[in-house]
Amino acid sequence: MTLSYGKVFVNLRKLTFAAMSHRNALSFFLFAAFLVGLYACSGSRAYYKKAEALRQAGLEDEAAEFYYESVRRNPSNVDARIALKSAGQKMLDKKLEKFYKAHGAGNYGEAVYAWRDAKAYKDK
Repeated sequence: MTLSYGKVFVNLRKLTFAAMSHRNALSFFLFAAFLVGLYACSGSRAYYKKAEALRQAGLEDEAAEFYYESVRRNPSNVDARIALKSAGQKMLDKKLEKFYKAHGAGNYGEAVYAWRDAKAYKDK
């Protein structure tokens, strides 16, 4: 009788340990989900500030990418949206200028690639 009681006791201990490990796994999963959510929601303002610094340094191309990331992270960031419209239009104009130059020179292969690049940028 003691032996069977011992087996039941051992099984209950294993069951309790298994339940605790599932509880720990659930806690870890919830904590990881919280961190991912926190990372995804933050940073819009930081990207905007970096973009402003890049724009002031004359790096319009890189600034446009940072403005885009800022708006992607927080679509209601009005300052970033306005700056993205301006910087994005300048970038698109540069890409279209590359297309027009290639087309005017009769380099149609390069013109097609330049057009695709400009279209992909606009659709982004």
